Amino acid sequence: MDWLELPARALGWVDLQMSAMLGPAMRLTLWSVVGGALTMLLYGALSPQRRIAAAKRELAVARDRLDRFDGEMHEALPLMRRMLGSAFRQLGLVVVPALVALLPMILLASWLAQSYGHVFPQAQQPVAVRAEPAPLQAQWRPAQSRRDGQTEPPRVSLRDDAGRPLGEVEMQAPVPVLAKRTWRTAMIVGPLGFLPDGQPVDRVEIDLPRREFIAWGPQWMRGWEFLFFGVLTVVALGLKRALRLQ
Repeated sequence: MDWLELPARALGWVDLQMSAMLGPAMRLTLWSVVGGALTMLLYGALSPQRRIAAAKRELAVARDRLDRFDGEMHEALPLMRRMLGSAFRQLGLVVVPALVALLPMILLASWLAQSYGHVFPQAQQPVAVRAEPAPLQAQWRPAQSRRDGQTEPPRVSLRDDAGRPLGEVEMQAPVPVLAKRTWRTAMIVGPLGFLPDGQPVDRVEIDLPRREFIAWGPQWMRGWEFLFFGVLTVVALGLKRALRLQ
């Protein structure tokens, strides 16, 4: 399953290199530009643009003929079938390339949700932690300062239903979900959010504080989602118009 983690590891490495020059908000904006550009360029390369343009012209002609038709309903049925056929033909030419072009954006958004979605809490801030299955327990342990001046990262302590310790998971990054390593979670959870093998705990959910990139507006605007999808949409629509994509 290691090869499934390669995209997340590669994105993390690139992000780490950029962090030496750019702050989090600028890096997120740059990832948005990359996501929008990659999506539209991939769609343009995969979609049959000439056939889509021809289908759009056919649909426009069929719609115009139906609009100008002045007769009985049963006489208009062939025109309606022709218009619907043109519409579905255009949809069939567009839908597969569009879905394939969205895959890199979905992968990027999944990685951003893990890397840019949350921050570690303050030292005395309480953190709710839930373990699955329900009888098992998990507890948040904040970062601790050592005598040598170094700081130990936060940890999640795992216990069984009787309170006996099962082990600890060191939090390498502020990820809100820890899960068992499977092929289903390899790309979504990412290499920083796995539980160690052999644990009876299947999943741990951590209520970490949300990371804010915008200091004003309602709460739903302040996270990574609004900035990412907003910039991505502007870039994608601008490229669509500049490249005259259908």
